[in-house]
Amino acid sequence: MRYLITGGSGYFGGELKRSLLKDNHTCINVDIHRDDDRHPNLISEMVDVSKSVDMDDIFKKHAPIDCVFHAAAQLQLTSKTRSLFYATNIDATRILAERCIRFGIKNFVFISSNCVYGRVNGINIPECSPLSPFEEYGKTKVASETILQDVSSKLHAVCLRPPTIIGEGRLGILSIVFDFIREGRKLWLIGSGENRYQFIYSDDLIHACKLAAHYYKSAVFNVGCDDVPTLNELFLALIQEVKSRSQIRHLPPKFFVPAMKLSFKLGLSPLGPYQYNMIMNTYVGDTSKVKRELNWYPTKSNIVIMVDNYRYYIANRKTILTNKMLSGHRQLGRPGIISLIKWIS
Repeated sequence: MRYLITGGSGYFGGELKRSLLKDNHTCINVDIHRDDDRHPNLISEMVDVSKSVDMDDIFKKHAPIDCVFHAAAQLQLTSKTRSLFYATNIDATRILAERCIRFGIKNFVFISSNCVYGRVNGINIPECSPLSPFEEYGKTKVASETILQDVSSKLHAVCLRPPTIIGEGRLGILSIVFDFIREGRKLWLIGSGENRYQFIYSDDLIHACKLAAHYYKSAVFNVGCDDVPTLNELFLALIQEVKSRSQIRHLPPKFFVPAMKLSFKLGLSPLGPYQYNMIMNTYVGDTSKVKRELNWYPTKSNIVIMVDNYRYYIANRKTILTNKMLSGHRQLGRPGIISLIKWIS
């Protein structure tokens, strides 16, 4: 099979690309960033996926294509990235869908997000729930889903709505949490810690993508772990499993949530709107539809995902600290003002 992947130089797009290559498929990676992977079945195109003329050339050059996986996305909206943010997150979806229709490509898999639901606070959230994102990233995901729904009679477009994707090597803010636990410091949770937040193992999302690539109609699916514990239970299990001296402590949300928001706006904290929504609220998506329609089931729970990623981090920490080539979610998180909390822990 021949697949085009956008964002194949990033964390999840790269994991998906390598898995497809391992299955002996041909992959065309379209990304503005350099592709460090080398494989006889890999074609890397360093192109902006939101540029119509460039994408015309890509499709002409590489057709026929069996499925397009659209994983490219800009995560942070700043004054410097505003144009690229909306072009990548919305315009590119329209451009890709139009080229698929023009070149007779029937299957399209879009990596959306559970943030399309906004500030939900509950379990078993179904796909038919109202979409009410509260930050720009979520709004662009809704816009892209709408584009794909509008062409659903001409294109088999599957939108997957994953929660936070975690796999071995997915670090970012998690590296800060892991260092607290590695050093046996107090682990501070905001609020009671009795809320539940669903994750998804990166390999499980890859499996969902592969199944969706052969689903011959348009659909929207939640994907995520089963067995979602409270945050207290999750981090206590991790601490006990790795035999850390860390203890869980709690901070009052009335004061610390506004402080987090201010720190993020000032560039002093890596925790943005998505993170403090996750810290405070419960989200568990209903995955019965994807299990029924695609026969997809998760293989790892939240706890197993977290423990495995922690162990990967500890085993590879020296290499990670010295590797300046890591990008995106593979980079270490920048603690910023969290360093003050670490100092008193």
